[in-house]
Amino acid sequence: MNGTSICNSIADDLWLLSLDKNSLTDFINKFQNVALQSSNTHLKLSKTLSQPEFIVMENLLTAPESGVTFNPADITRSYLQSGINNHRDLSLCLELMYDTLSFSFDASPDHAELITLLTRRVSKVLPATASLQEITHHDNSCPCCQKEKKKIRNNPSIHPLYWLCSHFVQNHSELDISFNSKGCAHTINISPTSMTTHNGITHLSDSTPAHLAINLTEVYNVRVQLEVVDGTTSTQLTAYNSFGETTFRIKQAGSESFQHWNAILQHNHEYTVSQA
Repeated sequence: MNGTSICNSIADDLWLLSLDKNSLTDFINKFQNVALQSSNTHLKLSKTLSQPEFIVMENLLTAPESGVTFNPADITRSYLQSGINNHRDLSLCLELMYDTLSFSFDASPDHAELITLLTRRVSKVLPATASLQEITHHDNSCPCCQKEKKKIRNNPSIHPLYWLCSHFVQNHSELDISFNSKGCAHTINISPTSMTTHNGITHLSDSTPAHLAINLTEVYNVRVQLEVVDGTTSTQLTAYNSFGETTFRIKQAGSESFQHWNAILQHNHEYTVSQA
């Protein structure tokens, strides 16, 4: 079965794969020009990589130059499905305990061998609807939080982070976005040039292409502070969920942005915000 026929066959399906850590490492290092995306209930990070280089380090799989580390022991299932959401032909998806990693790629001759190897690992075929559902379907927030989330979905501009994201685009700010959950860590660099918001989720993109999507309804608090590491200063925003846990960070080199970021957040303070 060639790449084109697989893409046609898998359009409405999800192909479960049987992968172990060794075969997984081999597979993901065969990708070329792949869109690597990490996602959870709070945000999505995506960047196109010419060729990721994952290595095994203390039972983790890490690609230092790509800013990704995850624990293969946390994979609950892996599958191959249509990559239409990433404007690619196919996606290899790894569902972890708290996050999902996807490697989206085109069914080009460069990936012919990889596609053959992956399809040989298919253990079961399910309908595409068996993939992760939208986060709102699993929202167990209290009634008060549900009400606030609905307000943000209807009018995202009440959230101060919306205006800070707009500032990032207007100034083509060079940013490092990162999160570190129990099973996965991911960092990308992005200089956003466009912004859209739908259903409370703000999307930032640049020309590399890199993409960031922040679920504003899950950001209950933010804090801006200066960070000094090895004599180098940066301005850092930390986002928190309803339990006061850190969900992600946005960092920019230098201290010049500290007062400006805080001013934007405080000026648009209809939603809860705190500063250092």
